[in-house]
Amino acid sequence: MKDIHITIFCDESKNRKIGQTICSESQNWNYIGVCIVPTAKIDDVSNSLNNLRCGAKENYLTCKKNCKYHEMNKKKIHYTQSQNGYIYKTADKWTDYILNNFIDKDFFINILGIDYCKLDKSYFKSGDEYTNIDENIYCRFFRTAILYGIKHLLSDYDTVIVDNIYHDIGEMENHRYFRKQIINYANWNEDNIIMNCDEISFIPTTDENCLETKNVFLQLIDLFLGESIALIHGDVDNDRKKDLAVKLFPIVDHCLNRPNNPNSNYHKLYCISFFPKYRINDDMDEFEKTLKKYDNFFNKREIKLSKSGEQLTLF
Repeated sequence: MKDIHITIFCDESKNRKIGQTICSESQNWNYIGVCIVPTAKIDDVSNSLNNLRCGAKENYLTCKKNCKYHEMNKKKIHYTQSQNGYIYKTADKWTDYILNNFIDKDFFINILGIDYCKLDKSYFKSGDEYTNIDENIYCRFFRTAILYGIKHLLSDYDTVIVDNIYHDIGEMENHRYFRKQIINYANWNEDNIIMNCDEISFIPTTDENCLETKNVFLQLIDLFLGESIALIHGDVDNDRKKDLAVKLFPIVDHCLNRPNNPNSNYHKLYCISFFPKYRINDDMDEFEKTLKKYDNFFNKREIKLSKSGEQLTLF
């Protein structure tokens, strides 16, 4: 039996809109990012990422503060703030680390994008109540993102033991079922996935705690998620942020255009998928509903920010 212990780190990006065009309807995308780390590697990978903060190309954690701007490099790495020079320099090095991750396979990342405009929200109400619909939708697809990520990216293992699940702070902290839903579901329904934790833990990330191990991986998934979405949507408002996104092009191109290519460095290392392909309406007959229900996840989408950094347009 081949087993692995993992720890999962999660982040989200909400309300990423694509306006109505001549060829397509408006879209409102929410994204869930899942970073899966072998528990045995957590400390070493966290230290490696933190050491990349050093401006003197030494090890940041053992640096005697002789490197220039040592304290300024102790910043939360957040893609939306990466126009900041100190954050940009570290984010650039971290992106290189992501690109070279195929060598040691230190972590695995699954991204799921959900187009809320194509969802019938009545399917996600609580009884007759239409409150917390968006949170209920997130709860449902969060489960999908984690379980698919484990099954697809870690399919070489007979048993996967999940030691902990960490999530960046946000609205889901107060959801009635969110903290335990994925754990209970997996324990009841998944024979090869063992949840070795009681509930999801929410942790904040700030400049003050950005070097702490759990926070490092929340920053890592934030960076990957932000760069991926920037490439796909093309809505980048800063040259530094554009440079970071374009750097990730080989990974996003693989995930969207050649996800099943076993010869790629990024095969079963990174995955990006979307839901739904089709809108499911109440006026469809049952046969058509069934067909679309089981063919509604997809990978193919246009990358609106090209490899050269130019935004693609309709014309």
